Amino acid sequence: MTGYEVKDFDDTMKKAQAAGVSVLVQPFTSDRRESAIVQFPGGYIAEIHAAAK
Repeated sequence: MTGYEVKDFDDTMKKAQAAGVSVLVQPFTSDRRESAIVQFPGGYIAEIHAAAK
């Protein structure tokens, strides 16, 4: 598992879901970050996070 910091969390999540990811942990805010855990087709798991708005 790895994580990626992105500039626009909402846009990235929309694009990821359009690419067929499964959301394993729904988006949440913690420590001034928005985060979610997703699984891409093929089994790759990643955390996506960005600075909270």
